[in-house]
Amino acid sequence: MALLIRLVIAALFCDTLAFIPLLVLRAEEKSVSYMVFKVLNVTVNLAANLYFIFYRKQGVEGIFWANLVSSAFSLTMTLPLLQRRAAFSFSSPLLKKLFLFGLPALPSGLAIALMDSADRIFLERLASLQSVGLYNSGSKLGMSMALLVAAFRFAWPPFFLSVAKQADAESVYRRALTYLIAVCFFVFLLISVFLNPISRLSLGPYHLIGPEYWPANRIVPVILLAYIFYAAYLNFYVGVYLKDKTVYIIWATLAGVAVNLLANRVLIPVLDIDGAAWARLLSYAAMAGSLCFFSQKCYPIRYEWKRLLHLTLVTAVLFTLARTPVAKEHVWLGALLLLGFPLLLAATGFFYREERESIKRLFYKGSL
Repeated sequence: MALLIRLVIAALFCDTLAFIPLLVLRAEEKSVSYMVFKVLNVTVNLAANLYFIFYRKQGVEGIFWANLVSSAFSLTMTLPLLQRRAAFSFSSPLLKKLFLFGLPALPSGLAIALMDSADRIFLERLASLQSVGLYNSGSKLGMSMALLVAAFRFAWPPFFLSVAKQADAESVYRRALTYLIAVCFFVFLLISVFLNPISRLSLGPYHLIGPEYWPANRIVPVILLAYIFYAAYLNFYVGVYLKDKTVYIIWATLAGVAVNLLANRVLIPVLDIDGAAWARLLSYAAMAGSLCFFSQKCYPIRYEWKRLLHLTLVTAVLFTLARTPVAKEHVWLGALLLLGFPLLLAATGFFYREERESIKRLFYKGSL
């Protein structure tokens, strides 16, 4: 346990230093460079996990070593960005203001790192190393949603701060959550529909994912939903950022940690890897709900809850149909269901008139 804690601390140290150059990219709105670094980090993390878990046979400890390797790689790749832009200057009032504003991010980051690691530790202690391997495989298959959320996390703060003084800022923030969830649900359906065919891809005797890890596919939709709640959590930053009440982020994150630890302890002995996946979903949902509550106290936004429910119901219907034996056997049926997402939304009156007009103009320009 002591070694695992040291590995987590070392990885967090590297992540913290690497985060500063990434903030520079965010400030300069270089989203492509940011995503390249993130994709490289995920690739190195996946390769390191395969090496330490399957080649070195280190089990849970290998996962923590892999996280350290990927974090150190990110630091090595991003530090040159800072060296080319760094210049020494000091302002005591600015330092104090930045310290008070950014301090809550430290315990929040530590808490999220704890949640991302706790499920593996609970699985090893309450289930087995085989369960850890299965869960890790399922989590990696859900990383595509994590990349989408990472892109949103990169773009969202500069955007909502840039429109804060506009007269229609509240309307922009309200609509942004609706569009974010719509995109996330589409990606959720995309991955869920083609999950089994993708995981079974092979080249001769070599499989993209070994047959022994195919049972982990069942937790992927839950992991994807967890990341959707995390995306909503990031969206709810608006109020606490605009009113300099970032301390609420700590309370929201602590709520997530409490739910995560309790849910892992209760659910894993009963549901194994499914319990760990649901614990992650419940913890991110608790974070999103808590931060929404605090953010609304600071800066009330009339979110489109009815449209969000509409999105949820349409997604649930299509997901249920995609899980039927017939749809699983015929990929083309899954593709039709995926195409049915925007069509069913349109048929059930989801889009406003101005949105329909914008979509028509977009298709008209694309056909020219």
